[in-house]
Amino acid sequence: MNNSLPFAERGNLTGDPELSYLADGTARTRFTLAVDERKKQPDGSYKTVGKVFYRVACWANAANLVAELYRKGDPVVVVGDLRHRSYLDAEDKRRQSVDVTATIVCPDPSRSRFSVDRAPQGSSERPAAAAASEQPPGADPWAPASGVGGGWDGP
Repeated sequence: MNNSLPFAERGNLTGDPELSYLADGTARTRFTLAVDERKKQPDGSYKTVGKVFYRVACWANAANLVAELYRKGDPVVVVGDLRHRSYLDAEDKRRQSVDVTATIVCPDPSRSRFSVDRAPQGSSERPAAAAASEQPPGADPWAPASGVGGGWDGP
C-alpha cells in the first residue's frame, strides 16, 4: 500500500541542513521546513495564525546541493512526497510521523534573490554544472547511468 501524497510547500529552514552518508555512500540531507499557517481576514489581508513544521530528507545529488546552498532561515520551495508512518519508540509506544522526501528544493522566487550561472549569449563557454553533466556526442541521454538495461526497451 502506497501511503504517500504529493507535497509542495514554501517556507523557511529552521536550521542548517544536516548532510550525512549511508554505509553504501549515498548522500542524505535532513532539515526542518517551517511553513506559515495563514488565515484570510475580513479586510482581505492575511494574518499568520501559526506554523506547521515538516521534517524533510533529500538524497544523492540533491542532498549535496541542499547542504551546500542553504542555511538556517533561507526561504525555499520544497516539492516531493509526504509520507505517514507508524513506529514503536524505545519504550514500545506506538508513534506517528509525517515526513517529506524532497525531489526539488529551490529558492522561493517570491521571497529571495538568486542568480543563474549562464554563459554569455553566443559563447561556447558552458557553466561548470552544465559542462559536468554533458555526455559525449552521440550518447543516448535516456540510457541508464550504468549503460545496462532499464531503458525504454525493457530490462
